[in-house]
Amino acid sequence: MVTRIVSVDSDERGLLHELVLKQFLDGDCYAFALAVSEGTKWPMVGLFEGSVARHACIKTPDGMFFDARGFVTNEDIGAPFGLSTPHNMKLVFPNDLIREGETKERVTWAIARARTFAETLWPNLPWDTSHVDKVRGFIDELEILCLRHGFYISAQIPGMPPMVVPIDGNEDGYTATQLIDGRQYSLMRRFVGE
Repeated sequence: MVTRIVSVDSDERGLLHELVLKQFLDGDCYAFALAVSEGTKWPMVGLFEGSVARHACIKTPDGMFFDARGFVTNEDIGAPFGLSTPHNMKLVFPNDLIREGETKERVTWAIARARTFAETLWPNLPWDTSHVDKVRGFIDELEILCLRHGFYISAQIPGMPPMVVPIDGNEDGYTATQLIDGRQYSLMRRFVGE
């Protein structure tokens, strides 16, 4: 039996990317940079205007930049901020990016939200351990539990409370479909031939 993970569809992905751009391109860009750096181990860089960091992003191994827009060239990194080449880019560290007066709880929330959205929009980045990896592991262990006890979890109709149902031999694993928030999944039992 195989676990299938279905990512958000292209329409949902477009809506989610609009939300990410509004929150994480300018303003919470530091949280996005911290989240992606933490997940990929790529270094963070700041786009400076004089001595002030105007934007935080990631430097990719191939020399490009990565922010809420996705992969961005050196020529385009400063465009949303009215900055033109040559850009003043410097390596930055987490303590360089936290805004004065911002609570630890707010920073933690923003980073977690950024990571979830980034993993949802760019699942093929080299994430160390992604949310989808954790979901797949959970469902794989659920499968083992189901087989051990002879029951599986199912809902006859989406939105209906799940039921514990005896295994009848036609089961072929679970399909987990990612919801637009990137954190939640609907879980459906799959049968042979589906």
